[in-house]
Amino acid sequence: MIADYSYARKEIHGMYFGVYQIEPGFMRVATQEKGGDLVRLPEQKFERYTGKRGVVQLGNVWAVKAPYEHERDRFIHPREWIKRKIPYWFWDNPGLPHLLYKGPWNPRGYKNWCRIVHNSTSITDERLYNKHQLKYGGIRKLNGQLKMLTDGAIVDWRDIVGGFRTVEQRKGIALICPSSNQMFMNYYGTSSSEWVKQKTQHLEQMGYTVEVRGKPGRPQREKQGGKLYERLHRGDVALTVTCHSAAVVESLIAGVPAVSEGAHLGKNLVTPWHEFLKTGTLRTPKVSDVEGLVEHLARDIYHKTEIHYGSWFQEHMG
Repeated sequence: MIADYSYARKEIHGMYFGVYQIEPGFMRVATQEKGGDLVRLPEQKFERYTGKRGVVQLGNVWAVKAPYEHERDRFIHPREWIKRKIPYWFWDNPGLPHLLYKGPWNPRGYKNWCRIVHNSTSITDERLYNKHQLKYGGIRKLNGQLKMLTDGAIVDWRDIVGGFRTVEQRKGIALICPSSNQMFMNYYGTSSSEWVKQKTQHLEQMGYTVEVRGKPGRPQREKQGGKLYERLHRGDVALTVTCHSAAVVESLIAGVPAVSEGAHLGKNLVTPWHEFLKTGTLRTPKVSDVEGLVEHLARDIYHKTEIHYGSWFQEHMG
């Protein structure tokens, strides 16, 4: 594990966006050609699944590039695996987005951290963790990794988030942070523009001035002021509004109440959209509650050296 080395390269794991079938082995998240235990689900069709150990989904297939670009329209909703009790694992960016930003822990801004979630796309049910994971995983492990990667310069996750503030109600704008159009179409049957339009209308009727923050690319986020928490630290945002997004975590850590629709990573610290519409009030969790959320999220966060070599699974499931 070296801070300025990229472990996200396809030469290491051999995987493309989409679903992979788990073959017998040590749950090494890489293709068999790269020494792992995964094979790509043929044609990305549910009926072609022939395994017994379940599947790993890397991101979403609609974003896949060559040589699998012809499979972009073959999205399989996670519920299809879960309702049939086929073990399902979702691999995506970490629940603590700050790990991918440039800093002493990640000097080149590599995507060396990820989350692997069991039977969900957001956060693993606590009942699915084993005793080892509950006792030794989470923040304890994450802080140890940060300490090792920075030669002791950083020993706590709070030192990488740009400022950990208490969540408070304040006057200001409603900041809408929409996810991609493909996410809305595949998971919720609507478009990003329609969702933004509806939310804007409701918020303006409630008296809010609305600002829409499109999802910036990684180069834009690394520019000064390009990160979400930097925008929130200006102090003029009363709440964030999202759907199916990890932005709720960044919002809560920055001290801004988060409202969300659909799946998210904020557990009960986030105000559900329907509740906000009905009551007009925002949930303002205590600092200890947000720290507890990060502890839970950290149990699903892995350095990619852990997932490529299989140690993540022994730690996660025992």
